[in-house]
Amino acid sequence: MPELDSSPQFERITPLTPDSSGASIEGKSQNSPAVGPDGVGGTQILIALAFILLLGITAIVGLPKLLALGDTSSPPPETAPSENAAIVPGAEKIAADKPEAPRPIWDEPELLRARASSQELRTRFDAQLLQLQASHVDVWAPKALAAARSTAADAERKFSTKDFPASKAAFESATRQAQTLIDQIPVRLKAALDEGFAGIENGDKVIAQQSFALALKLDADNERAKRGMARLENFDQLQSKLQTGRRLEQINDLPGALAAYREALKLDAQSSEAADGVARIKAYQSNVEFQRVMGLAIEALDLGRLDAAATQLARARKMRPDDGGVLQASSRLKSARKERELAILQAESEAQVKGENWAGALASYEAAMKIDPGIGFAAEGIGKARQRAALAQKLQDLLNRPTRLQSEAVRSEAERMLAEAALISDGGPILQQQINGVRRAIATATAPIEVPLRSDNLTEVTIYRVGKQGKFLDKKISLKPGNYVAIGVRAGYRDVRHDFKVVPGMAPIDIRCREPL
Repeated sequence: MPELDSSPQFERITPLTPDSSGASIEGKSQNSPAVGPDGVGGTQILIALAFILLLGITAIVGLPKLLALGDTSSPPPETAPSENAAIVPGAEKIAADKPEAPRPIWDEPELLRARASSQELRTRFDAQLLQLQASHVDVWAPKALAAARSTAADAERKFSTKDFPASKAAFESATRQAQTLIDQIPVRLKAALDEGFAGIENGDKVIAQQSFALALKLDADNERAKRGMARLENFDQLQSKLQTGRRLEQINDLPGALAAYREALKLDAQSSEAADGVARIKAYQSNVEFQRVMGLAIEALDLGRLDAAATQLARARKMRPDDGGVLQASSRLKSARKERELAILQAESEAQVKGENWAGALASYEAAMKIDPGIGFAAEGIGKARQRAALAQKLQDLLNRPTRLQSEAVRSEAERMLAEAALISDGGPILQQQINGVRRAIATATAPIEVPLRSDNLTEVTIYRVGKQGKFLDKKISLKPGNYVAIGVRAGYRDVRHDFKVVPGMAPIDIRCREPL
């Protein structure tokens, strides 16, 4: 232990321990007098020292508490002792026997940070607790809630004893426990909703009610839970209708079962059992009807009643567009129709050839080859039909317009066609009629026609490619049908020109010069 300062005016004083009664403290040296040099006794000095020491300890321990109560956010710096403070002899000796005073918190940055973190975590835990209380955590996790609260209470106790690091750690644990519960809210909510709706579908009203009630405790505004509760209003009636539907379906009263399931859907549109019942029965009925329609279609195909088969297949395709049986029957119908159309066209073409309707036969062959390019009867007959149809058309054009034969070029082409037609070995009566008709038209076109001419007996008349006709008043001349030009000439008069066409029954041609020069 340090010794007191040995100044000349003080003796060394050694404090005495209290006696067994604790009634007095004596401070006396073996070799020193009871009274100091200034006449002050040793006992009085010792009492003074004890009083001063007590004041110092009070200042050190009590003052920071007072300051902390006044302002906890920013503690003032520790007051340093005054340079002029009196040093009491023997104070060091007494202080050395006392335990060292703890350092003020404002001198410990780590403690200050731990204290602030602990307060922040406490605020967070309080907010978490409010959220959990709103979800009625005491109903679905009372033990976990109690554990979190216990941890928070322990953190409070550690904070009150100024063990701020331990308080911080405890609050961190409490907030983790609370957050774990918060994270469970959506999971428990989903599970409660699933159990509630499963209870409805399984016919367990109690489970459904309890589950939806818990869901509403977890989330009072949850729409699914509200809808679930609303569905329970018609629960008993719904179960009755479902039971009726099951019973009627078991005895194969499908119309009655379907009606019961539909009534159940009116009570609860979300009932999966009712919806499945309706769908199941309708699917069965649809399958029965489909099989019936397909049977009619196949029967019609077998009998060659293609139109009836097409009608039934259209109904079946509407029911099941991608059904393999429908596709196969449709392909069969297509082939049957193709065969029937080709057979009809073959019969038509044969009749047309026989009747020398070569244009019709050609059209039938072309239609058949559009259906089947490799069809034999059309491929064999189309070439002949095309040639005969063209010849027949040309001959008919000459018969329809015989005056064209008055042209030498047209008559030459007509003679060539007649020679071609004469070479046809299997020509029928219609071709022969055309040949004879064209020959008569050619003869008519080349037979001379008596053409009446008129003039004034003063005009000299000449007809090109025929010759001079001289002067005359009336005259008749025989000319082949065709186009001609007559010229009139008279001295002192302007010449005249007259173009005319020779046809049977034509009017007289007047040729005279009338305009003097």
